[in-house]
Formats: sequence, structure tokens, C-alpha cells
Amino acid sequence: MEYSALQGYALSGDSALLRRYLMTSDENARHLASLEQLAPRLGPRAVEEAAIVRRRITEWQDLNHVLLYGPLSREQFAAVARTQPALRDSIIGEIDRLPSQLSGEAARRLEEVRGHERQSLFVNAMLVLVALAAILAVVGLARRERRLAAVLQRRVEEESAIGHLARTLSEAVTIDDATRRIVEGTVVTMHAFGAYVEFAPSGDDALQAAALIDGGATTLLKARMGHSGSLTEEARARRGPALVAEVDGIARRMPPELAAGCVRCIGLVAPLVSSGETFGVLVLLRDAATEPFGVGERRQMGLLSDLATAVLRRVEVERTALVEAQQQAMYEAALREAAEALAGAFTVDDVTQQIARSALDAT
Repeated sequence: MEYSALQGYALSGDSALLRRYLMTSDENARHLASLEQLAPRLGPRAVEEAAIVRRRITEWQDLNHVLLYGPLSREQFAAVARTQPALRDSIIGEIDRLPSQLSGEAARRLEEVRGHERQSLFVNAMLVLVALAAILAVVGLARRERRLAAVLQRRVEEESAIGHLARTLSEAVTIDDATRRIVEGTVVTMHAFGAYVEFAPSGDDALQAAALIDGGATTLLKARMGHSGSLTEEARARRGPALVAEVDGIARRMPPELAAGCVRCIGLVAPLVSSGETFGVLVLLRDAATEPFGVGERRQMGLLSDLATAVLRRVEVERTALVEAQQQAMYEAALREAAEALAGAFTVDDVTQQIARSALDAT
């Protein structure tokens, strides 16, 4: 997100993109502070890894500071900017080691819990008549620790899957590519029957949609649909914070082109919210005969909807910045041609005619 905002600002000079970069940088700083508070509880290795992350992110921010505020020539600016993607990718690669570190710590603690449980059972078998209450207490604590360790292991696996999906989505360059990657990534990450996304691009009155159902091909809806009766409209009408909700008969709410393969589906609907406005929904599809959605799936759907929101907005920002840059280049080329033509004019008639032609070309 920082890289996208900074590149957009470099292309367009839009101060809103600069503010977006600064806000994202501040949010990342808060996340990093939370990580540094957690690290001492996980041992010296975690503290070392957190320090590496801090050092690398500081290098990234220093480089961005030079780009934004340093007195650079155009050649120096281009040379520094070329180092950004490589630095960004290397930082992400180092951060990706953290899930495996946490997974290893979870496995170690789970083994410690099992060891304590075995020891406790042996001792309590000898003292069962005089310490029955202590046996029950220790067994209860051991089970609780084992359950918490298992939860930590599952959370680490979920976060690793989300991280892989985030890297996949970061490669999307068009709206169609982004929506296709979102539904396919949701199905793989959640081990689901299918997934469906609909959203309204900025400044557009119609909805776009995509779906992947029961291992078929991803369907992108080319004939765009209206807001009336859509899941997006329902999500906007909700009062209070936007919640992940379960909807029966989801096929009736989807376009006919997409609903054919989802006759008895149940949907877990997560709103796509940006700047306080709901602009679409992400839906996890499940056959009605299977088990209901669990708490963990609802939590993970919230993360996936945030990720989908980020990638769709990023693609829109990049597309807008590219169009503006192309228009600016066209304007500048027309003005240069006009200046060259006027420089060769010798009479008042030549000048006035050239001014009229140049005005048409430039606008």
C-alpha cells in the first residue's frame, strides 16, 4: 500500500496520494510497535527477528524520505526509485519468516504442555487418594493450555494462507484480474465450495461481479448489473458496524449467469468497506447440506474482505494515475507542437490560424 501510494504520487503529484502514503506508514508503525511488544514473550529469537524487521522497515522509510524530501536531480531521483521494488521485495521476504518462527514456537509449547501433562498424570496417580482436587485442577489447566496452543497453531496457519493470498493479489494490475484472483484465492484459502464478489468501481453507477463455484471456471460478469436488490445494497442498508452475516438462498441474490451452479448455496457475506463507505461484498459459498459456518471462518472472512478492499482500491488508484499521466503527456506533446509551429509563423494570418489549430489539438 505504501509503494502504490508513493508511485501514484510520483506519477500524478496528487497530494491525496501523499496523505494516503503517510497514513499507511503511520499504521504500519503501530503494527510494528505491537510486534515488538509481543516478541519478548516468545524468546530471544523472536526479539532478534523483530529487530531485523524494524531495521529493514527503517531503511525503506529512509529511502522514501529521500524520494519525497531530498534535493535530488531527475537522474538521482530515477536511480533511487529503481531500488524501491528490490528493497520492498527483500523486506517482505524477511518478514515472511515470522509465520514459520511463530509456528515453531507454537509446536514447542504444545510439546511442553504434553510433557507437563504426562508428568502430572504420573505424580497424581500416586497421590490420587490425597490430591484428587489437585489432579482435576492440573488436568483442566493442561487441557486449556493444549487447546490454546492448538488455537495458536491454527491461527498461524490461517495467517500464512492470508499472507500467500496477499502476495498473489499484489500482482493484479486490472480490475478483472483482481476480481478473478480474489474469488480464486478465497476458495483456496477457505477450502470452500465457491466464492462470489460484487462491487461498484469509483464513479460508476453499475456493479461488477465474479464467481467461482464447485471447481468450475471463474466467471466474470461482463454485462454489468444495477444496485437494486443486490447484496451490496443490503450491506449498505445495515445500521451500525458492518458485520459478516450468513444468508440463505444466496443464489436468488446473484445474477442468473452466476447462480446456475449454486442452487442450494448458503453465503457468508462480508462487506467491502473503504473510507466508511460500503462499495461491495465478498461472499463465501457453501452447500446447504454441509456444516454451518464457524467463528473462525467468520473472522477469516473479515480479513479476506479487508484484503479484497485494499487490492480493488489499489488497482483503481493505479489505473487513475496511469490515465492522468497519459493525458498529461498528451497535453504536453500538443503544447510542444504548437510552440514549434508558432515559432515558424511569419504573418498575422499564419499566427492566428496556427493558434486555432493548436487549441483544437491541445484540448
